[in-house]
Amino acid sequence: MKKITAIALCMVMLLTLLSGCGSKRSEGAEKYLSEQLDVFKDANEENIESILGGDGSGAIFSGMDPAFFLMLYENLDYTIVDSSENGDTAEVKVKISNIDCGAVMQDYITKLMLASAESDYEDTSDANDWEAYDDELSRIASEVVKDIAENGEYETIENTVTVSLTKVDGEWTIDNTEEFSAALLPGLGDLVDSETY
Repeated sequence: MKKITAIALCMVMLLTLLSGCGSKRSEGAEKYLSEQLDVFKDANEENIESILGGDGSGAIFSGMDPAFFLMLYENLDYTIVDSSENGDTAEVKVKISNIDCGAVMQDYITKLMLASAESDYEDTSDANDWEAYDDELSRIASEVVKDIAENGEYETIENTVTVSLTKVDGEWTIDNTEEFSAALLPGLGDLVDSETY
């Protein structure tokens, strides 16, 4: 249950990452937004942990299976539709398509709970045995991610969002991160807001 809660928190923490991921200076808001989207679109096994704060800056992601996050971004695609800059403010209209991340998360949570309940792990109620339990849960979570990646079929959702940006100290930042991440990970916000799990 601890892992499930951590996963839900990780999705919420994505909002924080979106407001500051990427340290390159961009010449324009459109270029900056493209760079931010490319970070997620081009995620792979080598860079996913640094994207998620694996360098120690994102402790909330500690112990999470990077394969889960890769699965959420592997079908991400986007097209910049329009953009306008006015001094230190800008708006970039972008069409983003991705799998229904809410459906993926719901499958993940459901399958993880079922697999955990069916596990042969014996609860010894020994305080020192939490590490073994955590290892078993991590093993089960990895199997669930693999199963979903191999067998899951999810609808692709397309959203068009106008991203507001502000230049602070010469750096562009995304103002409406909640709306942006809802388009980036469609369906996930609805799942978190609901009482489905």
